[in-house]
This record gives sequence, structure tokens and C-alpha cells, in this order.
Amino acid sequence: MTFFLRKLIMEDIERNAQEEHSNKFNKDFIFYILSILGLLIYVGTNLYISYIADYKLFVWHPILMAIMILISTQGTIVLQKAVKKQEKARSLFFHKLMQIISLICLIIGFVVIYYNKSIKGSTHYKTYHAKIGLIAFIVYIIQLITGLALTFFPSLLGGISKSKKYYKHHRLTGYINLSLIWLSAITSTRANWVTKHFNQHWIWTFSIGLIIIGVIGRINFNKIKICNIKCNFSSFVNFTQYIPIYSQKNQTNQTNSDILLE
Repeated sequence: MTFFLRKLIMEDIERNAQEEHSNKFNKDFIFYILSILGLLIYVGTNLYISYIADYKLFVWHPILMAIMILISTQGTIVLQKAVKKQEKARSLFFHKLMQIISLICLIIGFVVIYYNKSIKGSTHYKTYHAKIGLIAFIVYIIQLITGLALTFFPSLLGGISKSKKYYKHHRLTGYINLSLIWLSAITSTRANWVTKHFNQHWIWTFSIGLIIIGVIGRINFNKIKICNIKCNFSSFVNFTQYIPIYSQKNQTNQTNSDILLE
């Protein structure tokens, strides 16, 4: 798993180097770094809280859910900018592996919190965190089943060629499910157990903000469009105009081109 992750990161670095060689600023690579940084801060903070808290059965719930969030988000990110056939194949394998592992963490984490509440006689699904988490759990299972059907049993959908038209719906549902997962994660930061051990709320805002910017910035909306509207978030803003070194490069290149044309 570490090997595949390292390989995918190196591919992003190589792609960034190629873009720099052609005097273009790779915004996708920056968005990737932002999302990874946000994930590490969020998950690291969760694990830190679980470490300093008194050991109870409940502690395994935030630990497993933090790992699930890390893996499922990373499993989505790796597919966003896969272009070459070989790159797509590796990214798809990593995506399937990550989603299966994250589902295992999700199921165990769900069982832990359900059992913990049952033995204490607490009410189930009382908070927004619990309700949103349950919805995300159900959608996750449905999403995984449809993903497996598209990959391994395309004949159920009329064959490989016909099943491909459902890819964009699978991607869109995946982003919706990821949004539900993170919405549940956001509401969890206001839980009594969390605020009791950690009151630096800006950490949650900062880390989740980085993840949202990073993930949305890498989305190719044309791959999930269900209408004829064409857009691509990563092309809305040309960050190179705000970076003097790249702006100077572009001006120099333009001047050289004008000289050659003369």
C-alpha cells in the first residue's frame, strides 16, 4: 500500500516538474499538497486526542473513523488527475483497495459506538453527528457495491461499453458521500468528548478548510457533469499572475517569442 501511494505521489511530482519545464504553474499539485496537509493535521489531531484521553472502548471509534476518513479521502484524490492508461490502472487499483480498507474501518467503528451506547443504555442517533454518520454509512455501502459492479460485473449493466456511462454518476455520488463523511466529521468536533480534551477549534477549521480547497480544486467537473454545462474549477483562477517569478517567466517568454516573430 505504501509502495503504491509513494508511486502516485512521485507521479504527481513528475507531472509538476514537467509543467515547470514548460513554464506552466501546476495548480493541481498545489491542491494535492493542501489536501494531504489538511488530512495529516486533522487525523493527527484526532489520534492525539485519543491518546491523551482515558482508555475506554469508545476511544476506538474516533481512531477508526479518523483512519477511515484519511483512507477514503486519499482513495478519491488519487483518481482525480489520472490521465495515462497505466496511471489510471494503478490509481483505480489503489482506489479500490483504499475504499475496501476504509469500509472495514467504518464497519468496526460503527459497531464500537453502537455497542458502547447499547451497554450504557444511551439513545442511538440523537445528535446530528450520529444521524449524518448513519446516512454516510448507508451511502458508502451502496457506493461500494455499485463501484464493484461497474468494475467486476459490468455485464449486469449491459456490458463494459454501456456500464461506462454510469461512471460519471458513480463519481458524483462518491463526492456527495465524501461530503457527508466530512460533514459528519465536522459535527464530531463539537462533541462533548472532543471539546473536553481539546479546545483549539481553529485547528479543525484550518485542516478541514485545506482539505475542502484541495479536493474541490482537483475536481474535473466535466467528468461528473450530468448536463451540457462545461466547467473546471482548477481553471477558474490563474494563480501564476500572482507569483512574480512565474509572471516574469511568462513575460520573458512572450518577449522572446515576439523577437523571433520579427
